[in-house]
Amino acid sequence: AKATRRKMIGNTAEMIERFNGKSYEEWQNWYEAQRPEAIDQATNKIFETAKEMALALEKIDREMVRKWVLESVLKKTYAASRIQEVILKKLSGIRNEPCRLPDEAEQEAEIDGFIGDQAFRIRPVSHYFKPPALPPADCETVYFEKVRGGLKVYYEA
Repeated sequence: AKATRRKMIGNTAEMIERFNGKSYEEWQNWYEAQRPEAIDQATNKIFETAKEMALALEKIDREMVRKWVLESVLKKTYAASRIQEVILKKLSGIRNEPCRLPDEAEQEAEIDGFIGDQAFRIRPVSHYFKPPALPPADCETVYFEKVRGGLKVYYEA
């Protein structure tokens, strides 16, 4: 609902700096004197959003959940697999070495494929700043993003 953002409740960090009291009760009274409607407005906005969410939840049925699971599990897995395969084949051609997909144990180690003897992980660019599970030390990571008309690949050989 964005009801506790600065626009709605004020700059509380700046306000607390100006506050001279010592107790929580004094702070609450001082804040409410500065922004007399803010807490009630935020409460009302959040409550209305919660009621809308409750109505939306009532519309969820088993078939809707099943479609979401299919999308999440099967379609995304299939798409990721195809993307990994395309990137491996492209890098394989550039490096002039054969590529192969990982076996089950290698998949468990989060390896997405090999070019020659070199292990690779292939991740969306959104994972670049996420702390990764530790891959094998000799595993290289390739990042990609979907762009209009194809993929953009980030890899430093």
